[in-house]
Amino acid sequence: MEKENQSFEQLSNGMLEELQIKRYGKETLNNYRRILKNLALHMQLNGISTYSSEIGKAFVENYISTHEISVSFQMTISTVIGRLNDYCDGREYSLQRKKSSAKLPESYAVLLEDYLLFCKQDGNREGTIKGKRKFCGDFLIFLMALGCKDIKDINSTQICKACLMFHNKDAWGIIRLFLKFLYKENVIEYDYSIIVPHYTRPFMVPTTYSEEEILRFENAIDQSSKIGIRDYAMLPGLGCVLEISQA
Repeated sequence: MEKENQSFEQLSNGMLEELQIKRYGKETLNNYRRILKNLALHMQLNGISTYSSEIGKAFVENYISTHEISVSFQMTISTVIGRLNDYCDGREYSLQRKKSSAKLPESYAVLLEDYLLFCKQDGNREGTIKGKRKFCGDFLIFLMALGCKDIKDINSTQICKACLMFHNKDAWGIIRLFLKFLYKENVIEYDYSIIVPHYTRPFMVPTTYSEEEILRFENAIDQSSKIGIRDYAMLPGLGCVLEISQA
């Protein structure tokens, strides 16, 4: 039977069977079933008998806007609907699907665009703007997941928790600038940028040096001065390493 003639139940069962063949875990399949059951209920309540990708998109947007769920579960819902769309359209299965970003409400989306416009006018390059869009967008999504529905109601606890949700700590510096912008524009009452933790990338010192690198260290020191002689004397370990490397 052609997929376009199949009922939603047949489509969802067919996709689940395909995932079972791909050896998806029991718990993952149960999550898929729960989400598909909610999608079926959404279609029933709205008098929809035939599934389409537009129906799936509407379901995702409606569910996220009417339920307080974590960011990870928002991503899971988007992934399930994406898999269903791929199955319905006959697209080849791909292990890694492009992740769909959780949708920002209009008030947050406008706020983000205002900030990015400010950054662009301030001379930020396109690559910098792209990075700020990603980090600031994720920050706003994390705030939503923590119960902050209006940016004016933001508090220090939510900010600290949102910062800790980032795997890439480089985001902290960008969030700090974003919060400072919001304060200067009178969007928020307090300058919360001061509570965002600072993060410095660790500098890894090499444990071994090549002969060329050791000689470069030594030649860089001016041994004709007292300071140079002192600095050279601080590098006895390099001399030992050089002797070993030449042995």
